[in-house]
Amino acid sequence: MRQRLRTSVTAFNELFDIEAIANSGLLPPQHIADPPIYDSDGRKKIALPPQLDVQNANLGVYPVWRAVCAAGGLGLQDDPSPDDLLVPETWAKITEISPSLIDLEPTSWTQYLRRARRQLLSAATIVPDDPNALPDRFEKMIQVDEDRPPLNLLWRQMRVVEIPGIQDAGAAGLLELEVWRALLYTQAEDVAATTFRQYMMRARNILHRHAPDQTDPLRAVTRAWAETPDHIKATLAPIRNAANAAYLRPEDVTLEWLNEITLEGLDKTAVCEALDRLPDAIKAAQEQALAAAAAAVPELKAWQNFREVARSRGIDTSRFGIIATPAVQAGMGPVDLDRDWVLRMSADFSQRRRARLNCVLRKMDAMLDDPQLSPFIYTVPLGPLPDKRSPGVIDLPENLARELSALHDALASADSTRREGRAVVRKIANAAVQQGMDITSLDEVLKQVAALGFEGTTLRKARRMRVNLENERKSMSKMGAALIGE
Repeated sequence: MRQRLRTSVTAFNELFDIEAIANSGLLPPQHIADPPIYDSDGRKKIALPPQLDVQNANLGVYPVWRAVCAAGGLGLQDDPSPDDLLVPETWAKITEISPSLIDLEPTSWTQYLRRARRQLLSAATIVPDDPNALPDRFEKMIQVDEDRPPLNLLWRQMRVVEIPGIQDAGAAGLLELEVWRALLYTQAEDVAATTFRQYMMRARNILHRHAPDQTDPLRAVTRAWAETPDHIKATLAPIRNAANAAYLRPEDVTLEWLNEITLEGLDKTAVCEALDRLPDAIKAAQEQALAAAAAAVPELKAWQNFREVARSRGIDTSRFGIIATPAVQAGMGPVDLDRDWVLRMSADFSQRRRARLNCVLRKMDAMLDDPQLSPFIYTVPLGPLPDKRSPGVIDLPENLARELSALHDALASADSTRREGRAVVRKIANAAVQQGMDITSLDEVLKQVAALGFEGTTLRKARRMRVNLENERKSMSKMGAALIGE
């Protein structure tokens, strides 16, 4: 049909060459223009700028350029160079283009982006830092080529998850159950579900290979289900497989999660009742096991006696296991502890575990001033632990904290939104400091998010926060103008 139309247009235009017909007034003023050119998929072909016409451009650069044109050009000149597209802010905008604009699936769009970036880098004169490049510690974990894609996916997930300090975490820190669960919670849209599970499973195995002493998160979950009291376990059996897949122990299951899953014949009322009884059942089973073990292990008995006295003084000892368990394994009671042992014991702890241990040490050190508790513990304070965070990691500067707090106050933000905003701004501020940028205001921090290579959730949240900040400033400006007018 298209070819017949082209033939007809060509024949019609030839009528302009016949003088009698041309002077008859029957023809339009102009010839019919050349028809558009279509590619093999039937889509209107867009000319590729000369500077972007690299080798095999149709496999990467051309689809990306089509998307840029469909998105309005992104402010690029008519003949941009590879360097122009690789500017961090521009490339961040390109990666955010919806693939639906050019009728692509997210997985295909991701592949074209990767190929395009490689092609552009091969032709660029200035090579920018690649925000997707694996950190050296992950590069050293690669033993075979098949290890790279799973670690690439893991690194992407680490940059999306809003956990302070996670991008500096080592293998042991990433294998902590809560951290690993968070890494799995937000699945990348451009990765098929089966591929995502397989890659994350391989990444977990690679991490465990480099942190063999850290409990595998899946093993921690399956062990928790195996140790659940039998009468509770039977009621929870229908949700066990789904919970294992979500890395949820019985005590981690919530009503919100139950409402999200679909299991045929599930009696949610019975499950919720069993979950309500679970803490008491676990506590009873643990006390029974501890009583049996304490009879054979004097150090364990000493820790039990100490914790009972502490609880009688109104002190919560539920988190003391982080120091009590390794102490019992080392044959030490509370009175035997010393700072050198604590430092050796915690040397490989992640930042999150060190923070939890610090909380316990502060509580125990404070007991030295309590005449009823001091006889049960050591005599020289154990804490605090030295700060082992990466150089350049800072707390949120006071001026930024004030600006952010004022913005949240104006928006009447919920506590969860305030925590989220603080984490995002701290992450961006840390990255800016590490790259030597001078940051003096909240607006300056939020402006740097794309230049620093952030993408995904962090980029979206930072942009939304900047819009809120600008809207609030406009609102205050209007109020000021109105007051002056009065």
